[in-house]
Amino acid sequence: MSDKVVEYGTPEYWEDRYKKDPNPYDWYQRWDSIREVVKDYLKIDDKILVIGNGTSRIPEEIYDEGFQNIQAMDISNAAVNYMHERFASRDIKCQVSDVLDMYQYGDNEFDVVFDKGTFDTILCTRNSGINIDKMMKEIIRILNYNKGRYICISYGQPSYRTTYMKSMKEWEVNVIPIKKPGTDQIYNIKNNIETEIRNNTDYSKLERPDLYHFIYICTIFNKPEKIADKSNDPTTELSENNFTENDLNENIDHNYNENCENNVKSNNTNNEINYYSDYNNNNNFNADFNINSNNEDINGRIGYIDNDISEQISNVSNKNSN
Repeated sequence: MSDKVVEYGTPEYWEDRYKKDPNPYDWYQRWDSIREVVKDYLKIDDKILVIGNGTSRIPEEIYDEGFQNIQAMDISNAAVNYMHERFASRDIKCQVSDVLDMYQYGDNEFDVVFDKGTFDTILCTRNSGINIDKMMKEIIRILNYNKGRYICISYGQPSYRTTYMKSMKEWEVNVIPIKKPGTDQIYNIKNNIETEIRNNTDYSKLERPDLYHFIYICTIFNKPEKIADKSNDPTTELSENNFTENDLNENIDHNYNENCENNVKSNNTNNEINYYSDYNNNNNFNADFNINSNNEDINGRIGYIDNDISEQISNVSNKNSN
């Protein structure tokens, strides 16, 4: 795999990143842009865990909405230290934890697990199919067996992400598209189309799915007393974790979609939108979508693709054919 993919999947990358830049940083969306959707799935007395929070402002913003039984975790010590300082005036418990093994948290402990970008990050790891399986099982374990909810904001389109999520028989999955910040200034997206999609959660009607992030609402409805854990079994095949050729192709397709509007800039009184991308000679793709609105940064950053992707596709194809 490329260095970029490996980096995103390692604790060392995140520790170094947050040590160098301990400033507020939100992936994909800010709370203001998702609040009306997410609040429909929260109850005032819910116990909420934000996983892979990093330096996001989401926990304090949810807290200030009145949902004050909230905790946050991250694999980076530097990020957790930042959270302790930033959330000091609020009763938000923060600690270091790994989404692949959240032993600090008990079974059925939370009503809601909130994730903005962590699912996508785990897809950057080696053995990503196995690791996603571990993460999903851990989330199901710590969620309340009675209508516990996993709320995941991802750039990944439903045709790929739901492959992983629907493989977990313990929950049902609903998908709500939400436009990427700033796309109204770049593209003319009809409001009536968006409203129709929102009301029907019919993402198949999206004319430009690459202009959207997706909110996945996974609700527990059939949780067993104990979930069998095969994730450490060395004989586990990639296909058992739904890591397929389609998922590998998604990484490639997504990168070209993100690259379709290169060096587009739009300016008005309150917003400066810079959309730029770089596809370098090593085939390591990095796309940044930065928006400065009223002097406040809203960032969504994605980095995927590796030099050996064709070899991986070949390997998975051979496994599936056998």
